[in-house]
Amino acid sequence: MAGRHRVPRLYDDPRGHRDAPPPLARPRAVSPRRLEEELSSRRAEMRRIHEDNQRLADEIVGLRQTIPLMKEDLHASSQAVPKLRAEKELESRELTQRNLKLEAELRALEPLRQDALHLRSEAGKLQSLRQELASKVQGLSKELEHHRSESQKIPAMIAERDALRQELIQARATLEYEKNAKPELTAQVQAMEKDLVAMAQEAEKLRADIAKRRTPAMELMAHLCLLLGWVCKACMMAAMLRSGVAMALGLGDRMTPMVIHTRNGLPTVFSSGQFPSFIVQFGPEVL
Repeated sequence: MAGRHRVPRLYDDPRGHRDAPPPLARPRAVSPRRLEEELSSRRAEMRRIHEDNQRLADEIVGLRQTIPLMKEDLHASSQAVPKLRAEKELESRELTQRNLKLEAELRALEPLRQDALHLRSEAGKLQSLRQELASKVQGLSKELEHHRSESQKIPAMIAERDALRQELIQARATLEYEKNAKPELTAQVQAMEKDLVAMAQEAEKLRADIAKRRTPAMELMAHLCLLLGWVCKACMMAAMLRSGVAMALGLGDRMTPMVIHTRNGLPTVFSSGQFPSFIVQFGPEVL
């Protein structure tokens, strides 16, 4: 009664509920072809495993044969290790001693290093000094060339000096000659100056008389004009004579002027110096 209208459980159906483990799978029939393929693959695998075993056996035999050789090598190497260690220690001692020796030599060479640095700095200074001296030498060479070009002018300067010397000798001879004639010419000039001063004084007196009278005197003015003409001619002659004497004696720079001015148409004489020169000026009323 309880099992009525119930669907039986489908164990093979994946959509059903599985409260218990599935039943054992039923053995299925295998085809002979598949069995042969599987058998051939198994045989090939066994053959490969056999070959691997044979190769491993050969390797084991080879290793067993090399074990004595390796032991001998190990024994020889174990005996050689102390020797190598001793040799390395000896080499290290030698290197240490050599290092100490080199350090001592470096300490001994330190002063030489300082000297080398000092010499290098001195070499730099000498190089700069050399360049400076080279520039100075170039300047001196240019100056020497200039002096050489100037020295080529020396013959012309010597010739000019000789010509000036000859001119000086001629001038000295002329001066000596003029000095001999100086007393006579000086006496003539002084006499003419005295005459001119006397004529100027007389003209001053006439001017004073005219100023006192203040009357027309045409005849007196005519005589006065004639007298002034004589004075002018005498002054010009004296000036020409004096300038010629002064130039001959080389006294042109020592001449001091004597100026004859006119005031109200009459001359006024001012003189100074040993060899005066004459300058005659007239007012507009006389000219």
